[in-house]
Amino acid sequence: MPWSMPYTLTIAALVAGPSVVTATVAEIIGDPRLRPLSLSEMRLAASDARIEIDGPYVRTRIYWVGPSQGYATPDDLRMAIREALAAKGVEAHVAVMASDGGETLLDMRAGQNAFGPFRVADAARHVAPAAEAARLAYSVQSARTVN
Repeated sequence: MPWSMPYTLTIAALVAGPSVVTATVAEIIGDPRLRPLSLSEMRLAASDARIEIDGPYVRTRIYWVGPSQGYATPDDLRMAIREALAAKGVEAHVAVMASDGGETLLDMRAGQNAFGPFRVADAARHVAPAAEAARLAYSVQSARTVN
């Protein structure tokens, strides 16, 4: 059976169509998370880009060397950080970065405030101040957009 151009165009449209529609919608409404193969949450948290969400957030980087303080995997530590900040009413965007030596460290950013890098054992001391800084940064941002 000879392969003809209409069949080729139909298959191409079926394969590429959903991506084109999603990319177009993302461009129209300005939400990069809708783009196909867009930035993941980890890449966004690892970058210095501004994260646009409706509420306070803390961007956290885990510089993972190996198990630390009872956390066997970086995902265990990521979930613990998210839960600790969620208990304070703040969203967390957590990125895991590979590190060469030393020990596993955390770095938290809330608004213009930086907390860390610090050891995992010291994380409990930094969660409350980071959450408060995130709330203050969000309230200042909200006040600017209202006026």
